[in-house]
Parts: sequence; structure tokens; C-alpha cells
Amino acid sequence: MQSSRQKAGLKMQKLEINTESKGRKYPVFIGHDVLDSLAGFVSSRFNGRRIAVVIDKKILSLQKRRIESSLEGIDALFIPIVGKESSKSREMKEKIEDILLDKKFGRNTLIIAIGG
Repeated sequence: MQSSRQKAGLKMQKLEINTESKGRKYPVFIGHDVLDSLAGFVSSRFNGRRIAVVIDKKILSLQKRRIESSLEGIDALFIPIVGKESSKSREMKEKIEDILLDKKFGRNTLIIAIGG
């Protein structure tokens, strides 16, 4: 039997991340080739939340129209980053957090990462 995600063509896996403080769980969805289904997925599960998209600059430049089309109707803040191993660091995480805080994004922000 196919799940609703499979029927919709989404190739995503849901993981639950447990935090030690306050025993909270946060869903993390990891997928492959889901760009065309992104708006429907986001709208159906995260309607009303502020959205930030952390994206590889190269992917944004090559796929900008497709990405904009896939997020049609969704107001998102794009945070382009250089897609290198050096960007996978605590310093980059802090820069992204600072951008989000400066723009008044809160704890219930949905963060979408596009890239490698």
C-alpha cells in the first residue's frame, strides 16, 4: 500500500529529532528530487509559518525559475550560500542564525535547505 507521500510523488523520509531539553521532538524531512512538489508539501504541513530557504548559490543561479515556480504562493526568505565543504561549519550556522534573527524569524520558522 502506498503512503500519501508516495502517491503525491514525494520521495521524502520523515525523521524525528529529539531534544534533551524539554523532551521536544522536531520533524525533519529529507528528500531527493522533490522540488516540483515543494509548494504543496509546505502548504499542507506548515501553513502560516515563516519560511527560510538556505540554498547553494550555484543551484539558485542555475535553477532560479524552477525554484521560484516550485515555491509559488509561498513567501520565503532566500539565504544563498557557497556550496563548499567550508560552508558546513559552525561559523556558517551562526551567520544563518544571525540573518534569521535580524529578520525577526522565530522558533517556529520552517527552514528548507536545497543543495548538497
